Amino acid sequence: MIPRIKICCISSEDEARIAIESGASAIGLVSRMPSGPGPIPDELIRQIAKTVPPPIGTFLLTSETSVKEIIEHHHRTNTNTIQIVDSLSSGTYSQIKAALPSVKIVQVIHVIDERSVDEAIEISEMVDAILLDSGNPKLKVKVSYSICRICTILNIYLFYCRKNSLIRECYYLAPINWRSG
Repeated sequence: MIPRIKICCISSEDEARIAIESGASAIGLVSRMPSGPGPIPDELIRQIAKTVPPPIGTFLLTSETSVKEIIEHHHRTNTNTIQIVDSLSSGTYSQIKAALPSVKIVQVIHVIDERSVDEAIEISEMVDAILLDSGNPKLKVKVSYSICRICTILNIYLFYCRKNSLIRECYYLAPINWRSG
C-alpha cells in the first residue's frame, strides 16, 4: 500500500495549493481548539476547502463533541472529512454518518496509556479511520492535537485509509519552520 500524506494546519489557499502541488493527499484545516496555535475561522476553512480538487481530502479538525454541534460545524465548513479531536459527549457516529453520508469520519485517539489501544479497536468499527495522537484532553487546559508550543512545525500525517486500519501520525520538524516562542 502506498502511504498517503496529510499536511495539517493549512491557513490559506496558497498553502493548500503548495501542499497539493508537493504531493499531499489531504490537508488539515484546524478550527477553534481549546489550546495550541493554528486555528482559522470557519469561513476561511470553507473558502479553502472549496478550492481543493477531488480526490484531495479536506479534513476539518473539530473540537466539538456532540453530534449536533459536529454536524452544524461541518455545515459551516463543508469539508469532505471530519477529524474529531475529542471523545463524543453525546450522540453516535452512526448519527453523523446518517446526516452526512458522503463525509468521512476520523476519530483521534489520544494515546495516554494501554486503555487507548482498546478504545481505538472499539471505535474503529464505527468510523472510517483512527488517528493516534499524543494530545491529552484530560488536562485542565485540553491539548487536543499535538503541536509544538515554541515553534511552528509542519505536521505530516502518514495514514492508511483502509476500513479498520489505524492512522499513524508522524511529525517532521524542519528547522526553517521554527520560531522563538
